[in-house]
Amino acid sequence: MTTNAILSGERFVLARPTIEVAAAECRLTSGLAALEEDLALSFRDALRDTGLAFKVMKPASRQEVTVSMSTSGGQAVQGTSLQGWTFEDESAQMQVTWLPDVLLVQTNSYTHFGETLKPVLTAALTWLDANAQVHLQTRAGLRYVNRLVDEAATVPKAWQGRIQDWLLGPAVAGPWAERVEQAHQQLHLRNDDTTEATLRHGPYRDAAARNGFSYLLDIDVFDTGTEPFSAVSLLELLTRLNYTAATIFRGTLTTEFLEQLGFDVESNGNGEK
Repeated sequence: MTTNAILSGERFVLARPTIEVAAAECRLTSGLAALEEDLALSFRDALRDTGLAFKVMKPASRQEVTVSMSTSGGQAVQGTSLQGWTFEDESAQMQVTWLPDVLLVQTNSYTHFGETLKPVLTAALTWLDANAQVHLQTRAGLRYVNRLVDEAATVPKAWQGRIQDWLLGPAVAGPWAERVEQAHQQLHLRNDDTTEATLRHGPYRDAAARNGFSYLLDIDVFDTGTEPFSAVSLLELLTRLNYTAATIFRGTLTTEFLEQLGFDVESNGNGEK
């Protein structure tokens, strides 16, 4: 399938899912300096409207340290701490972290965007829009960590014919191909819609796969533009970023390997990965 087909509204699913971790991150500016318990409970009520229980709720914090050097060689260190909350639903393997300047939604049990991430993001962002004094969005991104496993892959070259040759590079060609034990490669991409993407990929020794060679496809798509905060606009942006991630994923694999993974297009879907 072509990129245009994805963007026109296709959604695909895999019979053999490859995503180990999926995450959505929204960085924000807010008038809230701290997140009190009553606000956190109200936020959790909104999350529970998705049908998930989120029984576990615990404080979260992030430490920030600034180091400055003077002309005399001295330095001043200033530490600040942002306080927030983490909400967990164990059955869905879903975790939501809310700090005054960030919303992070992540899961280890992913099916596709519209079913797994979007309902939680919709509930969270809609509540933040109404209750959290959010002024700006400064970054929005999605990250999908795919682990491709084949316990019979005893050399990196085993992935030839499944990963596109132009990505495999020295792992399958050249004088060092037989010596490669792992290959960590990173590509930073500029997308047509001014968003960006980072693709980290490569074969590696996987102790969980009988020490064979698994293949990592870590796709990070994001927008660093600063805009007035709007739950609706931010959800539209994240949906578009998901289309881009799906395009990149499909572009890294051969058609034959996609078929082996049980690739199936749902033509009435929403272009989701």
